[in-house]
Amino acid sequence: NWSILQKNNEAHIEIIGHAGYAKRGQDIVCASVSTSVYFFISCIEHIEGQSIKHLQINDGDVKIKLNISEKTKPLLEVFQLILKDVETQYPSCLMEKKSYD
Repeated sequence: NWSILQKNNEAHIEIIGHAGYAKRGQDIVCASVSTSVYFFISCIEHIEGQSIKHLQINDGDVKIKLNISEKTKPLLEVFQLILKDVETQYPSCLMEKKSYD
């Protein structure tokens, strides 16, 4: 599951669990999402390093709290589009969480 909650000038991003498309080390869905996450983080840190307020990466789980600015907003939008595209291609492996607990 994944979610991006935007409130005021802050975004809370969560990607929880494994894709389950193939066994570990061979899972192309997991590799795609992982690559996208690390690319997104790298871009944010390079463009506006102080924007990331919280970053937690554990086995299969990612949590990011980010300040949204003019520079980071387009990156966040592209990141969300990438996740939606992967979800469209592999709906049984990745699903947007539409409600927030």
